[in-house]
Amino acid sequence: QLRESRSREIAAYYEGISDAATVLTHSSATINAAKDFAGAFGELQKTPLPPNAMGAVDTFYSTVFGPELAKGTGQQADAALYKPTSNAQTYLQALYTAPAKGDFEAALNMQAGDPSEWSKLNARYNPFFADFTQRFGFDDVMILDTTGAVVYSAFKGADLGANVLAAPYITTNLADAYRRAMRATSVDEVIFTDYEDYAPAYGRPTPWVVTPIGDATGIHGVLALQLSSDGINSVMTGDRGWERDGLGRTGETYLAGPDRLMRSVSRLLLEDPEGFVKAVV
Repeated sequence: QLRESRSREIAAYYEGISDAATVLTHSSATINAAKDFAGAFGELQKTPLPPNAMGAVDTFYSTVFGPELAKGTGQQADAALYKPTSNAQTYLQALYTAPAKGDFEAALNMQAGDPSEWSKLNARYNPFFADFTQRFGFDDVMILDTTGAVVYSAFKGADLGANVLAAPYITTNLADAYRRAMRATSVDEVIFTDYEDYAPAYGRPTPWVVTPIGDATGIHGVLALQLSSDGINSVMTGDRGWERDGLGRTGETYLAGPDRLMRSVSRLLLEDPEGFVKAVV
């Protein structure tokens, strides 16, 4: 009975996420942002880089991104694979990603103050998208243009300015969902991806919610919402209220995928990490 109740709850959770994504893409602010950021990103491709931009980016990837990715994945990481490959990406990461030094919360409210049109748009639109991420518990909100470039990111990580249709992102679930969204026949279509280890999140398993941004004139881009595992875990653990729900001292409910791997956290891992390692790992 509790299992069926949890099933209904997690279905309702995903339905709420779908509704939130649809409402956001129907917003005139999102449609205008997709158009404006795409244009501003294109301008940055031919804008001179800020002083020492390359040095700041190189330092970030060698001292912050590389070590954090290795720590998150548990294995040696080649940070150079994720370094900017275009002028616009280098420009944005030098002014936003590198100064934040891996602190996503710091990057969320950062304003570079440079004269670029992109930064002016960020000052205008970022409060709206930052508020959305915090209210709905997303780990990021990204806008991709019609070429696959990430022209806006609320948290301005290593994927800001990257193109999901190029290496090393081309084989990710995000890239696959982007291609599906660009082929969508309705702006109401919402695409959920399974978890995947996502390098810009330092290897954290990450699910995505992806939907086209468009109006009567066509599709202007794609909205990608980085879904936090916290919401899923909260539903499946009953906000850690196992005993209250009648599961006693060891009972639990968890979500599993078609590969028979868990998609939500284990009670044992939360309550007794050392015991979890001994019994499971």
